[in-house]
Amino acid sequence: MIIDAHTHFTTAPAQLQAYRGQQITNLAKPVRAKLIISDEEVARAARRQAELETLITNNISYEIIPGVTAASGAAAYAGIPLTARGFASSVRFLTYTHPELVDEKQIRELASTDDTLVFYMASKHLLQLVTRLLKNEISEEKWVAVVEQATTPGQKVFSYPVKEFLSGTRERRFRSPSIIIIGKVAKLNQQFNWFNASKVDENFFPTVQTDFLNTAKVA
Repeated sequence: MIIDAHTHFTTAPAQLQAYRGQQITNLAKPVRAKLIISDEEVARAARRQAELETLITNNISYEIIPGVTAASGAAAYAGIPLTARGFASSVRFLTYTHPELVDEKQIRELASTDDTLVFYMASKHLLQLVTRLLKNEISEEKWVAVVEQATTPGQKVFSYPVKEFLSGTRERRFRSPSIIIIGKVAKLNQQFNWFNASKVDENFFPTVQTDFLNTAKVA
């Protein structure tokens, strides 16, 4: 049996991690399954450590296989090489779920770098992020691309020069999950956008219940 134990809740509360651990145990125990964890971050993320400890405690054998990060998949399907000669030689993977933890010194550095910036879980505060980068004189050569529901039939890509992004997306509320790509390479979507997604304007992923943590029970 193969169980996809992929999870991506960087700021997961303890209850959710405990619930996830119980899921793994309950799914694997009946047949003493081999658990294959498909996630490229498993060896270095703290939440994966907790899952590995659960497996060892319950004597469940497992393998770790490399996966494809959401940023790589989104960029590929949007026609945006994250590094490209003459555009960027490095890329950074970031989150922006808690803007108050990112001080102005950090924003100034992000605005001035030539690295491609890829943000996870940033759509809620994206307008604020772009506003802060503009105030810190981010280069007008850079673009912002939002890859919404990446690699699915509902994928949509919104790409604008950074100085036009706020006016261009003023009325848009981006669906989750969305990957944000900021840098000179984001412009390449205009040239290399090859994926013809469905024109249907709907959520591909089911809406997560807001009362999940109140209803989830840990055995």
